[in-house]
Amino acid sequence: MLSIPIKLLMTPEGAYKEDKLGQILLENKRLLQGDVMLAVYVMYEFNKGKDSFYWPFLNMLPKPGWSDVQLQKFEVIE
Repeated sequence: MLSIPIKLLMTPEGAYKEDKLGQILLENKRLLQGDVMLAVYVMYEFNKGKDSFYWPFLNMLPKPGWSDVQLQKFEVIE
């Protein structure tokens, strides 16, 4: 059996604990829930690059093919 410590998972609880992102998610809870909320969390962490705790995992994923202009839109919440 494989077990993964909960602190290593990207969960809604972890997203809500993020200083900037958590507040945005709470303010838009009706719109940002489930898979959409987790997708936003992944994009937020991906945009942090090497500063993200999850970077080693995120860096292994296939690149989404976002343009520089699209990636700059995610920088607004920083």
